[in-house]
Amino acid sequence: IQRYAAFGIFVLFIPVAISTIALVKKQTDKQNTDAIKEKTQTLGNYLSVRLADYDTLTTAHKDYVSYLLAQASDLFKSDLTLFYSNGEYYTTSLPKLFYEGLTSKKLNPMVYANILSTNQNKDVMSESIGSLNFYSAYSLVKNKSGKTLCIVNLPYFSRQKELQAQLFGYLSALLNIYILAFMFISVGLALLANWLTRP
Repeated sequence: IQRYAAFGIFVLFIPVAISTIALVKKQTDKQNTDAIKEKTQTLGNYLSVRLADYDTLTTAHKDYVSYLLAQASDLFKSDLTLFYSNGEYYTTSLPKLFYEGLTSKKLNPMVYANILSTNQNKDVMSESIGSLNFYSAYSLVKNKSGKTLCIVNLPYFSRQKELQAQLFGYLSALLNIYILAFMFISVGLALLANWLTRP
């Protein structure tokens, strides 16, 4: 009987553990997406205020815009990239990625379609560079008349170690509950077996 009880508890543990991992991952993804959306909206507003009087961005403005981008990069603790409103690369706070060909000099076509055709202010995508997966958020930067000057990109690298620690904590707690349940059931079954086999 004890063997069957142990097997039953083990079988129950697997789906509960899988659903716990899925739930934690879903909640973490939502938290990350919400955080990056808020950050990107603030970044778009920050740049829109400073570029409010510009009618268009040209190479002549690149030094000033690069300076603004470097300030924003320090402020938001992230590397930033600006694209012209036609999706072409304009400038970045980390030119090395582009010069070494690690990322494209054109805006992600899906983002371009989503953010400009629907005139949304922001969009969040899952992207990758090599084996590194991350969220990437985009926001329109507009002048004071509402014309789109450029699109700013903010990559967001979620803290994988924190997620793993959180998952490990949940699974440890779950395992402890199952061990306690197994101990109580084992003791209960032993008492029941002794009672049933009494002469």
